[in-house]
Amino acid sequence: MNTRQHTTGHIPERGLLNQTFPHTQSLQDKNLQIQTDKKYGHEQDAKVFLYSPQYVCDNTKTAKADVKVIWAVFAGRKQWLAFQEKFWVQLHQQGILNEVHLWDFTARHPMHKGKNLEFIKTKERQYDFVSIHTPYNKRFTRQWREFYGHYAKNISHNSVIIKVDDDIVFVNISEFKCFVNYVHEMQDVLTVSANIVNNGVVAHMQQELGIVPSTLGRMEYAPGGMHGSLFESAAKCLKLHKYFLTHASNFRRPEIMRYKENLSINFIAYSGRRAKEIHQLVTADGRKDERAITTRANTKQGAISVVYMRLVVAHGTYEKQSLNNSNLGSEVIHLYEKATL
Repeated sequence: MNTRQHTTGHIPERGLLNQTFPHTQSLQDKNLQIQTDKKYGHEQDAKVFLYSPQYVCDNTKTAKADVKVIWAVFAGRKQWLAFQEKFWVQLHQQGILNEVHLWDFTARHPMHKGKNLEFIKTKERQYDFVSIHTPYNKRFTRQWREFYGHYAKNISHNSVIIKVDDDIVFVNISEFKCFVNYVHEMQDVLTVSANIVNNGVVAHMQQELGIVPSTLGRMEYAPGGMHGSLFESAAKCLKLHKYFLTHASNFRRPEIMRYKENLSINFIAYSGRRAKEIHQLVTADGRKDERAITTRANTKQGAISVVYMRLVVAHGTYEKQSLNNSNLGSEVIHLYEKATL
């Protein structure tokens, strides 16, 4: 008997993030105009700046029917990945998400001793839209190339690939349709990141936009967009997650922000028409997929890489954050288990 589920019906989304934009001031009031913003400087010198005041999208309409949307996860630590399941199901039910690809990177990792492999196998058996992809290469640097190479060879231009870390614990699915349409329509944009909670460069943007208060600590722009105090601080990580869970509606913003160096690719999307270019960048770098498709693309090729501030997602922890608090992962998981977003 086939036990795989064909998702039908609708699961309503609760929470503050379905509201209209709160307290949105004009660009003049927020002092974000590139030409006059002294904090960011002129466009050619800025590292992060306003790319577009907003993307006009009616999110009551269905996503474009001819666009195939693939959610690709570097899987799969069970304690984190279990949070994503409900988002896959809801988005698939709504006809926005076509396939979930679980790339078996971490399930077989020596530090996890294969204990999570059965979990992702269970998800593949349970849902007809979920499939496991196992890299042939054992070296992680080559596995990254294999991941991007797969999509360069096997998808059409009418596709959107969303590369997702396994510890994404929240997604504001009410904005997912417009996010997909933006990625598909903006042909001059290489990659589009969500507005990520617990991401160094995005946290800097959030603070500059007045979303994250200074009382949580300074969310500085680290040199090259790499690492920084949030990346290494368990305390800042917890404070930021707690603040988000009590001020969620403030995080959803209309702006499209651009960055010119590195960005942690916790939740990043690109169009199928750019898949070969993305693969070439990763192959040329040889080691780091993140460095290739953000820093190398932005600084060497002048690529346009943006953050779509309307789609809010929450990223669990960085490894360096957990070095300062061995219970950090469990604490963050507990916060979102109790959340009513």
